[in-house]
Amino acid sequence: MEIYFTKHAEQKFAALARFGVKIAKKKVIAAVLNPDSVDRSRIPLLIAQSLLNKKHVLRVVYKKESADIKVITFYPAGGKRQNKIGKVNVVNFPAFGNKKLGDFKLWNPLDILRFFS
Repeated sequence: MEIYFTKHAEQKFAALARFGVKIAKKKVIAAVLNPDSVDRSRIPLLIAQSLLNKKHVLRVVYKKESADIKVITFYPAGGKRQNKIGKVNVVNFPAFGNKKLGDFKLWNPLDILRFFS
C-alpha cells in the first residue's frame, strides 16, 4: 500500500506553516493509518480524525484507490469532542459563531489565524 498526496495536500503544509501551524507529514500519515475515528458520510471520500493536541484534532480527507490511499487535503479543527463517537461537533469560538464544522466548506487563512489565536 502506498500513501500519496495530491498537489493541493502537498501545498497545504507550507500554507499552514505560513500561519504558524506546523503539521508534519508523518502526523497526517499516522492519522490515516491509525485514526481515532473515520467519517464515512461523504463516500467515496473518507475523513480520518486524530488528536492533534488537547484542544484540536487533525482531519484528513482521503480516498482509497485500489490498494493505495490518496490524501486530498487535511486541516486542524477544534471544539467539543463527543467521546461516544470521537467526532468534532461544534467549533467553540465566537469568531465562527459556534457553527457545526460541516457548515464550513473551505477555511480561509484568516479563519485559521483566528482559530489558533
